[in-house]
Amino acid sequence: MNQNIKKTLAVLTVPIIFFGFYIGSIRTDQIWLIFLSIIVFTSNLNLPLNRNFLIGVGSILTFIAVGLTSAFFLNNEVFSQQYLLVLSQLENYLSLIFILIIWTFLLNNLDALVLKKFVDLFIFCMCTNTALIFLSLYFGIWILEPFYNSIISADRYEIRGISLQALSFSAGRHTGVFTQVFEAGTAYVLALLFFFDRLRDQYPMRQLAVAVVLILGGLMTGSKVFVFGSSLLLICYYIRHPLPSTAVFWLLCAFTIFVYINNFELPWQYRRLLVDFDFSKAIDVFTSGRFSENSSILNGFAEVNKLNWFSGLGFGYIRDSDFSLYEVFAISGALGIFLYIVYFLNLLAMLMECKVSYLFVLNFIVLVIMGSIAGPLLTANKIGFFLIVVTLCHSKALSRK
Repeated sequence: MNQNIKKTLAVLTVPIIFFGFYIGSIRTDQIWLIFLSIIVFTSNLNLPLNRNFLIGVGSILTFIAVGLTSAFFLNNEVFSQQYLLVLSQLENYLSLIFILIIWTFLLNNLDALVLKKFVDLFIFCMCTNTALIFLSLYFGIWILEPFYNSIISADRYEIRGISLQALSFSAGRHTGVFTQVFEAGTAYVLALLFFFDRLRDQYPMRQLAVAVVLILGGLMTGSKVFVFGSSLLLICYYIRHPLPSTAVFWLLCAFTIFVYINNFELPWQYRRLLVDFDFSKAIDVFTSGRFSENSSILNGFAEVNKLNWFSGLGFGYIRDSDFSLYEVFAISGALGIFLYIVYFLNLLAMLMECKVSYLFVLNFIVLVIMGSIAGPLLTANKIGFFLIVVTLCHSKALSRK
């Protein structure tokens, strides 16, 4: 494939994935991910497959094989009746393979300048997402409806039939183009991670403006992932760049938070952190009771453990999950958790090969853990792609300077 075509495809991928919208039940970013994977793979069949690619693809293919086998033999009734759910979950894990194909056969071979543009575009899209959040406050959430397709089917009659985004919007938590709060919060921390990792000792007004927009957008999500993740980023940045060089950003963050508190009603998640926070209950506060006694997640783990702890109960056994490892365990059991961890450790190995700073890797690991507590992060729409691909692009661009 021509190098100019590769560069064009790379640049187009960021906005197409980021602003992917629904046509019926099909996402345009999903179609682009599959299309691009096929194009770049078939155009580079002569390229040797590296170890990281084989480990990543092998672990996910094995995971899928275990999940399908368990679903067919142990959960056949659900498998046959909930085939759309099975296909949806299957596509989420196949996307991890598509991501590796796009990185290995397209982005990994581009020069540092193009990779830097890829990251810059992501940060620009996050700033645009902040603008869309404020536009939705003025015009109404209807301007974001093309990006949403999830309707609540809960037992609570008062919220049944409305979209997840409308429920979050009414609670003062604004996600923009992202489906769930934890996805939006993770995306803003990710953008700040790249932003701070690039900063040196000069702070032009443009950089200050970008920081304000990203921090304000992250606060608007009402995400605890953003609160804790961005706080860790500031602390790590201070370690690398002691005062007075970081004083500007400390003051900037304080000013942005002040503006937010004085102009918007705080969602209850923030009020709980500010008013009711107790260090003895810190985990319960951060996880919103996900692992409290008799929680649905712990009960679900116990049920799967009793029925088939080794290989799980297959795709379609659970509809959704607020904890990534619960979904993994339900689909493919302990074997699935092992394969999932292998995939993630393989990603970390790819990062370390780029010789990025240990503080960067630490922030990335903590971000993935925090986001995964809130939901299946690596397989989530949009954020899963950006979390892996843009991080690799950022790291590779720095190593090729």
